[in-house]
Amino acid sequence: MSGLSNHKTLTGATDLTSGLTGTELRDRMNDNYDTLIAAAQGVENRLEDIAYEMFGSGVLSGMVASAGAGLNIAVTSGYALVGHIVDYAGGTASVLASQTDASLYFAQDGNFYTAAPSGQPYFTFCTYSSDGSSVTSVGTVAKVLPLSLVTITDTFENVRVDSSHTLDYEIDHSATATFQIPGFITVSVSPSNAFTIEHINMDEDTGDTFTVRVTRGEAYQDYADYREDGGEYATVDITFTRTGIGYN
Repeated sequence: MSGLSNHKTLTGATDLTSGLTGTELRDRMNDNYDTLIAAAQGVENRLEDIAYEMFGSGVLSGMVASAGAGLNIAVTSGYALVGHIVDYAGGTASVLASQTDASLYFAQDGNFYTAAPSGQPYFTFCTYSSDGSSVTSVGTVAKVLPLSLVTITDTFENVRVDSSHTLDYEIDHSATATFQIPGFITVSVSPSNAFTIEHINMDEDTGDTFTVRVTRGEAYQDYADYREDGGEYATVDITFTRTGIGYN
């Protein structure tokens, strides 16, 4: 059941009644057809707006770019999301000479542009550099990363805990996943007999990072081993699991 108490009301059709002349019937049917098309276009516009707000624009699959012959970038076939899904058959995009990190744009009409097009949605497909006669480098292609339920687990080994017996350590998992809705975090430490671990400063968590505090137990604070790298109680292994809604 929808959580909305009210919804947009579409324009109703004009009734077709008895006694209409042929011209009147034609005009009302044309008016109703125009109303139907306008309503359908409104639905299309809202669906494209929703797709853009949720995912942005970019390549969904394929469309691998590489330097082509002369001042061209070769692009394999694939699909892009630019309001709606655009099916690209593959081909080449002509680019400008003597450029450094210039932008190549892909638009909803399925074409590439070296300047931002007007009157239609587009996104920066990639950057490129060129000399007077050829493409010298092609940058990373912009891709759409759909949100999904993601669980990641990793271990940071041989983390040094010094003679203060306490370490605040930032976990950075941006290379693996970025979370939009963080969800749940669990952490553990080894050796667990000598150390404890807790998730701290939770209000400062980001989609890429969070902080833990490792503490050496009081009974182990007099051990000589913790004072030397490689000692039994000098370093720890920190393991975490994070589950949430994010980009994997």
